[in-house]
Amino acid sequence: MRRFIRPLALCLLLAGTTGSALAAAPAAGGIAGQIKDPNGLVITGLDIPITAKGPDGKAYAATVGLDGHYAFRDLPPGDYELNLPIQCCMYRGYEQKGVHVGAGAVLALDLPIQWGINLGTIGDDPGMLGNDLRARSKNTKGAVPRTRDGHPDFTGIWYDIPKNTQSPPPQLKPWAQEIDKKLKAELAGDPNGPRSQGPAAWCLPQNATPTNLPFPYEFIQTQDRLIQLTEFLTPGHREIYLDGRKHPDMNEWNPAWYGHSVGRWEKDTLVIDSVGFNEITPGYSIHSEQLHVVERITRPAKDKLIVDITAEDPQAWTAPYHTVIEAGLVTGDEIHEWVCAENNRSDHFGILWRGRPEK
Repeated sequence: MRRFIRPLALCLLLAGTTGSALAAAPAAGGIAGQIKDPNGLVITGLDIPITAKGPDGKAYAATVGLDGHYAFRDLPPGDYELNLPIQCCMYRGYEQKGVHVGAGAVLALDLPIQWGINLGTIGDDPGMLGNDLRARSKNTKGAVPRTRDGHPDFTGIWYDIPKNTQSPPPQLKPWAQEIDKKLKAELAGDPNGPRSQGPAAWCLPQNATPTNLPFPYEFIQTQDRLIQLTEFLTPGHREIYLDGRKHPDMNEWNPAWYGHSVGRWEKDTLVIDSVGFNEITPGYSIHSEQLHVVERITRPAKDKLIVDITAEDPQAWTAPYHTVIEAGLVTGDEIHEWVCAENNRSDHFGILWRGRPEK
């Protein structure tokens, strides 16, 4: 009989201990609020994810709704790191560490979001505009159109679909890291002002490959040439030669913002090879004039383009850079005129944009 008493007593003791531990567990808390622009106005229409990384390393997810509100519930007490990855374009992403959540309490916390590539003037965010244009588009389903020679026809207006995550930036060699460090330090005194907003504030090209920008663009395809017309961009045109020509001699070529592009077909994939960029062409971090970009474009459906981009610069990078972009078809609209040529500068800004620090 004694053999069964001790196990029973032990079970009762463990049950009592477990019950006490459960009773003592701290109540969960939360975080809730709105996202607001620098003018204190609630930002609406984004509908994007936000994460809270807890003291245990676990990431909790919520959504910033179309009305600009967000809420985390059932968070264990502790300090959290908030991350709101706004990829484009009117607003910048947001991070905040050390957000303390108390037991049983919901922390009221509005998040101050800074301007992105604009100065807070009236206008549409390109990412939101793209969503609206694609939502209004009609007759986007059906067979992929083809040219007379049987290749997919990319002709039409396209808009990149915003991504919540970005590809890691190119891995820089030491000399390029040093330039990047100096350039960031040079602009650190005005982190949210026009000096830090890049070449767009001075009407300069914003990316070596316009397909990598969140602006509407139109492809006009012929047998020997693909023309890309891009809104909100200077210059707004780019030519890709499909007539079999080679790149010019780079020793005689004047380095350009968009470089020199030639294309060839690999079955249903158009491979665009671009070289001859200047060393301050934006979009590919610190690089040299050896920057080489290859875009592989496919049209798997009538309403979809896939642009697979690989870039390399053996002089400045330790490894190639790679990203994949999906674009949606826009119908019933046109590329609008866009002019940005007001002397390309303002003395109010203090300095001109540059891809290299001052000597």
